[in-house]
Amino acid sequence: MKVLVTVLPALLLLVGCASPSVDYKAVAHGQQASRDRETAARVAGERMAALREAMPGTRWLESSVEHTCGTETSGGLFTRKTEHLLCFTVFTQYIGFDTELADEVRTFDAAAAGTGWGASNQPVDTPIWYYREFRGRPEGPRTYDASNLPDISYTAVGSKLFACGTSNPALTLRQRWLEAGQPLTDHERRTTTEVHPLHPLLFEHKDPLNHEQVKTAALQQHRYLAIVTLTAQCWYDQPDGR
Repeated sequence: MKVLVTVLPALLLLVGCASPSVDYKAVAHGQQASRDRETAARVAGERMAALREAMPGTRWLESSVEHTCGTETSGGLFTRKTEHLLCFTVFTQYIGFDTELADEVRTFDAAAAGTGWGASNQPVDTPIWYYREFRGRPEGPRTYDASNLPDISYTAVGSKLFACGTSNPALTLRQRWLEAGQPLTDHERRTTTEVHPLHPLLFEHKDPLNHEQVKTAALQQHRYLAIVTLTAQCWYDQPDGR
């Protein structure tokens, strides 16, 4: 028993140790990550342009591109902890419309399917059903509207999307909605970016777009506002290309 008591702390220390320290801030600001951000922004712009072409007559409003990088740690008590750099490039596109929400959701779904995106994370009839059943129901100081609906997301089809980082990239397309008639929620006013939160944040670059002003102005002119985000996600496990 004494041997077990002596060995166990050493074993836990061994398996719990993180991988050798890497200056991931230098990686985030390095040449490879910089090139990858340029590529990701270009690919996101091309894919968003394809969606736009597939949706003629749609009122496309302002857009922005934002980049963030931070570290992410994985592993647990009995597995070695590993750390890598995680970078996001997010292309945010605002779309105003005055047609029925159900029609817009189905139009966007068809456009996504026709431009190389896989099946949605849930049937498109799900948010349509929720909207039909619960719109106008009291929700605290507000009433249930399009902003309460579960969003719809899609992943890109194809194994060779573009090269970035040290692992295959991930591309995700997401759509959520806001509706005119009620003030923006406190959360929506604070949400000046659609970029994923990272701690610690090692790199950040944002287009100078005031998202709150865009949302407020759009909802003064349109019945609905769709917020479409196209996210490219890249991982870096080694300090390549500093």
